[in-house]
Amino acid sequence: MECPLCGHQKTHKHGKTSKGSQRYYCPVCKQSFTDTFDTLYYRRQVEPEKIQMVLQAHWKTRG
Repeated sequence: MECPLCGHQKTHKHGKTSKGSQRYYCPVCKQSFTDTFDTLYYRRQVEPEKIQMVLQAHWKTRG
């Protein structure tokens, strides 16, 4: 997985979060991150399915 912070191509698995998501570590910038970093789902307490449902309802009302 590419590091979203510095772009380094070879990151390493670095355990799991308390919610069970895979955590990664970049040996270049020495930061850890999850695959949801810098997305709509990052650090959200709502399940991705509920976010998708809300977004779909929003787009239906706009159309």
